[in-house]
Amino acid sequence: MKREEESVLPQGWHERFNGKADFSSSYRELARCGHFYSEAMRGRIRSYELRCEEAAEHFLKAGELSSKEPETVPNLVRQFLLNVYTFDNALADAPLERGVRLPTLWLPELPDRLTKDYPEVRLIKSSRKQTEAVLRLHVGEPEQAASLYEELLWEDKAALSIGKAFWYLGLAAALHSLDLMCEMRENLENAGLILRTTGNTLNRAYASALLHAFHCYLEEKEDAVEWRAFLERLPCPEPTKEVFKERAKLVLARCQAQQCLLVV
Repeated sequence: MKREEESVLPQGWHERFNGKADFSSSYRELARCGHFYSEAMRGRIRSYELRCEEAAEHFLKAGELSSKEPETVPNLVRQFLLNVYTFDNALADAPLERGVRLPTLWLPELPDRLTKDYPEVRLIKSSRKQTEAVLRLHVGEPEQAASLYEELLWEDKAALSIGKAFWYLGLAAALHSLDLMCEMRENLENAGLILRTTGNTLNRAYASALLHAFHCYLEEKEDAVEWRAFLERLPCPEPTKEVFKERAKLVLARCQAQQCLLVV
C-alpha cells in the first residue's frame, strides 16, 4: 500500500498521524483527498476522538466509494481495514451482548507469492485474528480469545513492536476472566515494557490509556497513576491526551459493568 503509484493519502500522512497524534491537523490534511481510504481515515480519526456517529457516517461513505474502485490487492486490503475500523467504532459506541454466538470467521489461504509481492496482506491475517480475539473477549469466550492472542504473539515472537503491547493487554484481559492472575500480571508487565521502549505516539497513548483503566479496575492505584502520568508526558496535543483519558474512563466503565477486563 506504500507504493508511490498507489498512494491515496498525502505523502507522509501516516507517519505524521502516528508520530504526532494530532487529530485536528491530520483530519485537515485529508480535506482534498477523494479516495475511499482517505474517507475511512477521516472516520478513523473521529472514532479515536469517540465521535462515533460522525465516524460511522464517514465509514458508510467510504463503503459506498469503495465499490467504484478497481479490485487491486491494496484496495482489497484497504476495504478489509475499513471493516475493522467500522467494528472498532461500533464497539466504542456500544457494548456487545454477552453470550452471543459468533459466526465462524474464515479467511482463505493466500498463496506465498501473493504475500511476498504484497507484504501488507500479512496485515489482513493478523487483523482478522485480533478482531476475532476482541469479539470473543467481549461476548464471554476468554479461552478462545486467549488462544488467539497467544497465536498472534507466537507468530510475531521475534519482533518488538507496539502492536504486541495490545496483544499482551488482550491476553491479560482473557487471563483475568480465567482467574489466572499471575499470568495476567505477567502480560500486563510485558505490555508495559514494550510501551516504555518502543512505539509511535498514537499507539503509546492508546495503550497507556488501557493500562491506566486496567489498573484502576484492579484497584492498583500506584500503577494507575504511573500510566496516567506516562500519557501526560507524551509529545502530543492536549486534546489528544484528553481523548485518551476519556477512553480510559470508557474502558473502566465497561470493565466495571461486566466485572472483567475488556479491551475497547
